[in-house]
Amino acid sequence: MTRRHVLKHSLEMLLILLFCMVSYAVPAILVHFLVGLLGVKLGWPVCLLVAVVLLFAPMMLFLVRELRHAWA
Repeated sequence: MTRRHVLKHSLEMLLILLFCMVSYAVPAILVHFLVGLLGVKLGWPVCLLVAVVLLFAPMMLFLVRELRHAWA
């Protein structure tokens, strides 16, 4: 695999990550709603933080795995 291919693949993964980061609003709303059903009142910043952790962590693990595979 050439470095150009790895860079192209990395750029594609980063664009996917950017898309996920832009779409954090929907998961934050869902977290706010679902936690509200449990009777707990959380502020929007906390809900957004939970959404970021729930989406960002798996995406970063996937990106690291793909990059490690591409460099091998």
